[in-house]
Amino acid sequence: ALSSPNLKTLSNYVDMLKKKYPDNQVSVVETLTAKYGEAAVAKGLVTAKRATNSKDIAAKLQAEQLHGWLNSEKSVKDVFMLLKIADDGVLFAISRKMETLDEYINLFNTKNPQRQTNLFRALRDGFGEDKFIVVVAKAMTLPKTAVAARGFQKTLFKRWINQDYDPASIYVKVFKVPENNMGSVTSEMKLVNRLYGEVYYRAKKIDVTTVVDPRHV
Repeated sequence: ALSSPNLKTLSNYVDMLKKKYPDNQVSVVETLTAKYGEAAVAKGLVTAKRATNSKDIAAKLQAEQLHGWLNSEKSVKDVFMLLKIADDGVLFAISRKMETLDEYINLFNTKNPQRQTNLFRALRDGFGEDKFIVVVAKAMTLPKTAVAARGFQKTLFKRWINQDYDPASIYVKVFKVPENNMGSVTSEMKLVNRLYGEVYYRAKKIDVTTVVDPRHV
């Protein structure tokens, strides 16, 4: 349904219906969304925009989808949820949904200058910082997602360094692990700790061989 010929045919059909029944307005995006859902339509339109024979109609329909969300006063986080980005796990980093979210952020920022945001903040707030860094850390271990995830990891780690978080403290400050219950630290948290430690000690010019963390012994 989201292939080039079908998009054009459906668009022409809907235009015909609008002329025939002007009091019963319907849109191509609404029709597709009712059948496939917001996320599937968004992904399909991104793909269609990359094809020469469908890029114009796909761009038009994507603009319709984005403005529909904006007119419905959807926040950036609302759109993050609509697109079900968290459901993609580590593959979020290379998902076509990211292009849609980024396009919406640009549109949202234009219309809401006092509520400016960016892709990093949208993902951090959408996942939650603790879950976001875990999925980013996992993505960093896979060749096909590592490059896309690297920028997010760099931004998160820089933020923690600026907040003076040492590697051991992220268990409490980021993952909210009670200090008297370090036994509940997961392997995922330890992966983040290791990756952050490499960056932190290098940034602070600390010889890692001299560092002893009793919580890791």
